[in-house]
Amino acid sequence: MGQGEDRTYAWVTAAGRVCPDAGVPSVVDAKRNLRHECMAAVLEDRPPADALVLDRFQPGDALARTLLAVRRGGTPDPTEGQVSTDEQGAPAFRRGDKVVCADGVTRTVEAMAPAVTGESARVVVEGGAEWIAENCRRANWEDVLAAHRRCSAAGARVRSNPDPGDPKWRAALAELGEALDYLQQADTTVRVALAEDAAREAARRVHPDACRFQPVHRHGEGEPSAWSFATAYGAATRYGIVTRLAEVSPVGLYEYRTTAERAFLYGGQQAAGVAG
Repeated sequence: MGQGEDRTYAWVTAAGRVCPDAGVPSVVDAKRNLRHECMAAVLEDRPPADALVLDRFQPGDALARTLLAVRRGGTPDPTEGQVSTDEQGAPAFRRGDKVVCADGVTRTVEAMAPAVTGESARVVVEGGAEWIAENCRRANWEDVLAAHRRCSAAGARVRSNPDPGDPKWRAALAELGEALDYLQQADTTVRVALAEDAAREAARRVHPDACRFQPVHRHGEGEPSAWSFATAYGAATRYGIVTRLAEVSPVGLYEYRTTAERAFLYGGQQAAGVAG
């Protein structure tokens, strides 16, 4: 909106929800605000129709049910397609399921591996790797949404009439912690938002005037591995990097943002423009 230095950025979703404020200075800030708005919509239990339509990772039958529910103005049954278990109690995943493996990475299920007597059930994921099924957590859309709802309900209970001596209050606190831990693994939006918030705080502890954060992606990765940021203004502006682990990169401050990003992406190799 606007022109030149007065230009600001806003957003509108596929469902027609419009940015409620006057706009922000950059596209990155607008996207970040949109992520928070979508998270708030789920936590407030409003049907996030645009998120449903864009969920391309569901199996075909589940996606068809989702789209049908959206067309009718509702949401899918969150209990539909819950994880079943085999006779030993290990999760029996289906082809197309999204699962968080033991290393914290979300992958797509190809099949359950043939059972071997005396060994734990294993799930085969994209690329052919096998993981112990009981160490994987399903992360389809309905699982993530159910976790958001548990988080919302538990958070409301924890905030209202706090009483550490009440067993129900303690149970709600435990449920809240478990739901947040799951969402940090299974929900890309939550994972990236939390990592970005931590990265911004870390950068501002070292450079209090850090601003204009922008994500930095390694080739082939869907989530940012770092954020670049600016310090000072005008001719004094310099650029740095804060990693996804909330570590301010030791490569220093650079005259140009692209130089700082290249220095980070290519192992901190010597680059021109380092601030003295």
